[in-house]
Amino acid sequence: MKNILYSLALAGAFFATGCQDAAVEQQEPAKTKATAGASSPTLSDLSIYHLGSTWKNQKQETVELEELKGKPVLVAMVYTSCAFACPRTLADLQRIEKGLTRFATEDFRIVLVSIDPVRDTPAQLAKFTAEHDLDQNRWTLLTAPEETTQELAAVLNVKYRKALNGEFAHSNLITVLNAQGEIVHQQQGLGAAPEETITVMKSLLTN
Repeated sequence: MKNILYSLALAGAFFATGCQDAAVEQQEPAKTKATAGASSPTLSDLSIYHLGSTWKNQKQETVELEELKGKPVLVAMVYTSCAFACPRTLADLQRIEKGLTRFATEDFRIVLVSIDPVRDTPAQLAKFTAEHDLDQNRWTLLTAPEETTQELAAVLNVKYRKALNGEFAHSNLITVLNAQGEIVHQQQGLGAAPEETITVMKSLLTN
């Protein structure tokens, strides 16, 4: 199953700007045609929830990706000490969230996955959550060992590498997962117009 997901993730190429000047080779954002609704009782081969990886959230709780199943999810890979790109990605997510205010808090989730597991401990994620006043009923921050992080990054088409100064060059993608964990849309770059992503989310939330 993981091989199927990796094959999807490794198709195509694009470039994106990270917190470092160096560009990181990337792939085309995925726009998989997938079932939008939340009613399917089983996961398709395209679901990232087959990864079965284990994470820690900002509450020090152990979390498996499959626990996100059942609701649309906005997910981005960032690191909390990032001074340039990641704050802008956070702002982009909050713009999307503002476009979905007619939906209840529990209708969808927003997940930030750290690419810096050494510094982004659960305690640091909790601090970041508080500093940015993120509603923990909707926002989940995750950290896991490097191998686990790389596995998810490959599936989400996210490229990143650590520079000698400790900062990361990384792609800037906001991914929309449907209730079954399939990638249905990706918003590429910083400061992109959120309307398309909001429209995709509304479609998922009303089906």
